[in-house]
Amino acid sequence: MLGDVRTLDTVSSFLASHPVPVLVIAPVTIASSGDRLLTREAENALRQFTELADVITPNIPELALLANTDVPRERDEAVAVAKKFAETTGTVVTAAESVHLGSWHRGTQGGVNGYFRL
Repeated sequence: MLGDVRTLDTVSSFLASHPVPVLVIAPVTIASSGDRLLTREAENALRQFTELADVITPNIPELALLANTDVPRERDEAVAVAKKFAETTGTVVTAAESVHLGSWHRGTQGGVNGYFRL
């Protein structure tokens, strides 16, 4: 788990000297119980780290943390946050899912693949 600055810096340094063809990051930052799995000090380091990714797979609260915004409550908000984050970082957000927002289903909305409330 990439839960602190030291670990993120170590992995970033390793990847700089050992490039991979495709980097997929599943940013495990917040447990489904709401417990934090990432130190507050590491939030900016994780945001920088995700800029190395080709694809990220956050849940809704993780997407909000990465985008440094409030947690979206509706599908359109989640799509807007995912699109803005993808445009800003150059990554593809493939799954913005959350059990926190009720019943969401896999699909595509506005060019963003992910899980959306039907």
